[in-house]
Amino acid sequence: MSLLLAASAPTQADCPTIAGFDQILDNKKNQFIVLGEFHGTNEMPQIFGDAVCLASKERPITVALEMPETDQQLINAYLASSGDFGAKQDFLKAQIWKNDFKDGRSSEAMFALFDRLRAFQAAGKIQSVVAFQPAKWLSNAKYERAMAELIKAQTQKHSRVLVFVGNVHAMRTKVAFGPKPYVAMAGYLPKKSTLTLNIVDDGGSAWACTGPKKCGVITSQRPTQTSKRGVVIEAKRNAAYDGVLFLGAATTASPPQQPLSK
Repeated sequence: MSLLLAASAPTQADCPTIAGFDQILDNKKNQFIVLGEFHGTNEMPQIFGDAVCLASKERPITVALEMPETDQQLINAYLASSGDFGAKQDFLKAQIWKNDFKDGRSSEAMFALFDRLRAFQAAGKIQSVVAFQPAKWLSNAKYERAMAELIKAQTQKHSRVLVFVGNVHAMRTKVAFGPKPYVAMAGYLPKKSTLTLNIVDDGGSAWACTGPKKCGVITSQRPTQTSKRGVVIEAKRNAAYDGVLFLGAATTASPPQQPLSK
């Protein structure tokens, strides 16, 4: 692996620096930048928001999130709102927050990310936010393809797209879950213009679901490590990801977003 060195000066005063991310952005061929996360942490939505901030420095971008496509209208309405109490109450009617199965995508951190994206859109930094979880349940292979098609269908021809998705979907190679391997979502995006990064932490915790009714805080089984916040590109051909985005910190669990009270 080869380390991408950070620029000598911050890109924007209001955007936390991610070492090496500027070089990814400087490559105009990278139209689709996919960040694969482990759902249910505070830190991974935070660093994705930082990446959006950096990527939108020159021109507005498109953001794609692993959220139900049926929530698209409510997402659009919230992003266009002032973000006041009433707007938040209306947004909490979206399927993702109301599901009985509350995985990490329905977390407080994800709700906070939407508020950050709302501010970015109001400032003209992003064009739109695309929800790309298919409404219909499909076979694994068809589901992955459908996710990619939803992203491509709502992306302007020359628009740069930052995608935030579970790290299995972010793989460029086949996934070996189930009896037959299948291509992950990122493998259906345009090969020459897609770059995938796996977000890696220094251990920690997350809110996750290990069964239909088994959701709660889990601790990382991976040994704690120390890393610097930034991007490392994978030199190996045919790797699952093009590189790694190191958080440079341990994660903390973000529980499901709860109804608001005045």
